[in-house]
Amino acid sequence: MGYRDANRVGFWSSVLVTMEVAVFAVALITGLLGFSSLSDVLSFISCLCLAPSFVAMMVSVHYFASAEKRVWSHLGVAFSIIYAVLCAITYYTQLVVVRTNSLGVSADAMALFTFEPGSVLFATDMLGYGFMTLATLAAAPVFGQGTLERWLRRWFIFHGLFALPTVIFPAFSFAQDADAVASADMVGTLALLFWCAIFVPIPILLATLYRRLTCSQVHAAACSAA
Repeated sequence: MGYRDANRVGFWSSVLVTMEVAVFAVALITGLLGFSSLSDVLSFISCLCLAPSFVAMMVSVHYFASAEKRVWSHLGVAFSIIYAVLCAITYYTQLVVVRTNSLGVSADAMALFTFEPGSVLFATDMLGYGFMTLATLAAAPVFGQGTLERWLRRWFIFHGLFALPTVIFPAFSFAQDADAVASADMVGTLALLFWCAIFVPIPILLATLYRRLTCSQVHAAACSAA
């Protein structure tokens, strides 16, 4: 992949990631307003789309990295692929299997696969996001000098620091009474909105970086042709 193609893929994948996170945030707010069914569908679709978009964004970071730092961006790509596989399976299963239940599986059996704390797919999803945070943490050294790159490195590291709590969280037991479940849902939604706020600067900054790189390359090509 040439650098111009890498910049183009990086820019548009970053734009897509930004939009998908924004839709996810809207879905969370919709759930707070009482439209839980619509919220679930929007959440699963936006997060399913986020998986390949994030991988494309990380691949572009790999092509942006200098040769001596590509081991870090390569690790970031590898972790992002693990995230994408785990989370894509989770959301596709929710949309195609759990919501339709076309086989008529009993509620007790289906409970293992619902997207609730303590279920198999909830744990799978959290593990996936653990690898997503590791992807940004691993790729942080790629960014060096300049104000924009320094901010990117800081945000990559800041997001990456949530790897441990993201993976540990599902290991805690959860209360089952109705009041405790409602309270946990509210806390979980607010935590996810917080994640949106700390994550979305990453694709915005990357889109800005790739746009600047494209403009500088176009300018350099115009100067060479003159």
